[in-house]
Amino acid sequence: MLTPMDIRDKTFNVKMRGYDQDQVNDFLDQIIADYESVLKEKETMAAELKTAKDQVAHYEDEGRNEPVHHRCAGSG
Repeated sequence: MLTPMDIRDKTFNVKMRGYDQDQVNDFLDQIIADYESVLKEKETMAAELKTAKDQVAHYEDEGRNEPVHHRCAGSG
């Protein structure tokens, strides 16, 4: 997977009639900022998912340890 540093450090050869380097660099800066934001959001969401899974496991374990109460037919 590419990192923001990979994008930042990527170099391209300069050719005649090529793209405006300043425009390309500005666009790459935007890509880097967005990519960093997405990576941070992914980390946050992964941590939240782990917390939720841990909570589900806790409640499942708690439910297994509780005694089962049976209701008799006709009693109420």
